[in-house]
Amino acid sequence: MVRIPFPAALQYGHCGLGRKKGPDTNSIAGFRYGIERDDVDYIIETFQIVKKKDIQKYGEYRTKLVILDIYDKMKVEMDTGEAYQTLLDPPPADPSVAHPDTRPENVAN
Repeated sequence: MVRIPFPAALQYGHCGLGRKKGPDTNSIAGFRYGIERDDVDYIIETFQIVKKKDIQKYGEYRTKLVILDIYDKMKVEMDTGEAYQTLLDPPPADPSVAHPDTRPENVAN
């Protein structure tokens, strides 16, 4: 797991995801734009197709539960100064998921 200082995550718009999208992104967006937890809950409820598919597959609105759980963890870590630990595996910037270097000077002939 990758741990980044939470205040730095807010300052640089980084939630430990690189360019990946996921619940971390949704949760940090709430903090970055000053959206309170109840508002995040309300916004997530507007994604009816996601909600319907989650309920069919998992029996609950899992996406919402995960986003709100991460939001709560980020809030605690922000209040305590702890580092946020992403749920992504592999973690962001892991060399195993990097694209090959295709710059001409770095490509073997």
